[in-house]
Amino acid sequence: HPAVRWIGVATGLATLSAFSSAACSDPGIVYRLPGDRGDDDAAVRYCARCDLERPCEARHCYECQLCVTDLDHHCPWTGKCIGGKN
Repeated sequence: HPAVRWIGVATGLATLSAFSSAACSDPGIVYRLPGDRGDDDAAVRYCARCDLERPCEARHCYECQLCVTDLDHHCPWTGKCIGGKN
């Protein structure tokens, strides 16, 4: 039936779009800003691996060797972290 074919195509395109969006977006990497010491009121932790101060909600990814805000996991299919921004 043609409707089933179009539903399959639409589902495939939606899946490809979601995958591409996750693969191409920034997961929320915490960068070191020159001269920026952050807010005095902000809760921060020190990451010895990255050698930077990071927000408390950020975690270190041992695959990427980066700190990522709201790190969920490192995705083997995209080769990237899945975090707060994607």
